[in-house]
Amino acid sequence: MILVVPLFLGMVCLAHADVLELLKGALAARWRGDFDSSIDLYGQVIASGELSSRDLAFVLRGRRIAHDLKGQIDNAMADFDAAIQLAADFGSANIDRGLVWIKCGEYDRQ
Repeated sequence: MILVVPLFLGMVCLAHADVLELLKGALAARWRGDFDSSIDLYGQVIASGELSSRDLAFVLRGRRIAHDLKGQIDNAMADFDAAIQLAADFGSANIDRGLVWIKCGEYDRQ
């Protein structure tokens, strides 16, 4: 039993390290303009199930930016909505969503 606990903790840390590496890769891909890779890597992080609701909201915001830069406004808005559902007080998601509505000429949206 004593050997199992450190092994389990090591696997948990390894899993978090993998998620961190995926996040680093997603951000690096976005910075170099490889939005498809960025979106895919953010998707892998989201699918991992490793994140709290708050952290997941931040990752959705990152993927939203990649969708927006790629011109995929509907996908960007879906990520906004999901992030806001997970963390309603996530102010930057609400602000960013408003900026996309302005970009689309939807000035009456709330």
